[in-house]
Amino acid sequence: MHIIFNVVDIMRLSAQAQGVIRDSLNEASFFMTSAEDLARFRVEIDAIDTHMHQLLLTRASVVAQIEAAKGLRVGISAYRPAREAQMMRHLMARHAGPFPYAGAEHIWREIIGNFTRLQSPYAVHIGSNAPEMRDLAHFQFGALTPISAYDTAQAALASAQSQPIDMALISLADAAQPWWVGFGIDEGQWRIVAAAPLVLAEKAFPPAVIMARVPLEPSGDDLTIYTTQQADLVPNGMVLGASSGHFMVARAGYHVAETLPHAKCIGAYAAPFHAPQ
Repeated sequence: MHIIFNVVDIMRLSAQAQGVIRDSLNEASFFMTSAEDLARFRVEIDAIDTHMHQLLLTRASVVAQIEAAKGLRVGISAYRPAREAQMMRHLMARHAGPFPYAGAEHIWREIIGNFTRLQSPYAVHIGSNAPEMRDLAHFQFGALTPISAYDTAQAALASAQSQPIDMALISLADAAQPWWVGFGIDEGQWRIVAAAPLVLAEKAFPPAVIMARVPLEPSGDDLTIYTTQQADLVPNGMVLGASSGHFMVARAGYHVAETLPHAKCIGAYAAPFHAPQ
């Protein structure tokens, strides 16, 4: 509906009425401008979404070229937790604005997890039926990654070890039995390769470790993990688990090439860190 006022009509109105008309006209102008801006912003968002999707397609093409250069590698995992940790540190360092840090990490983990599984389809075996451990597994490895849950860490590890490229996600709270005893870093052995969650941000998850048969690599800020019956013999050690006289101990730094008396290295991983505030 269009309302038209001429100058004479407005002059005859009271000052209060004239103010109401001015406010109405200003409000109409505001909504007209807002609608135009909104339409422009939506076009801009659509363009950004299209560009993001195209970048995913381009990334897939690059990954395919990498795999072609490597050649066919049956039974070898493409999972590289140290590389992922470096990517996450860079991501968290440059992240800014109102979008949650945990949300940004989750998007990147979905991308990384899906591309890793395209190269080597793996499954994850969880040593717990707790819902929060399932949530952590899907956050860490992606929503499409097959997940199996077991009553104990030992059951999850036994199932995972039957497949060459599968992984196990074990809660650090599960210390009813010393499940970490018997592992090592010799070729072909299962070892602790990552901590989950890596980024300590808005979303709280139970602390856990990832077991796999993949090469150990330094990430730049690491913890080396040992099994021992004398925790105090690990220099500057921090006990992660204890059961039946066996200790799982973390030592700051990447020391897998060193030998400690009365302690056996069973892995190493990037140290968890807090997202910037």
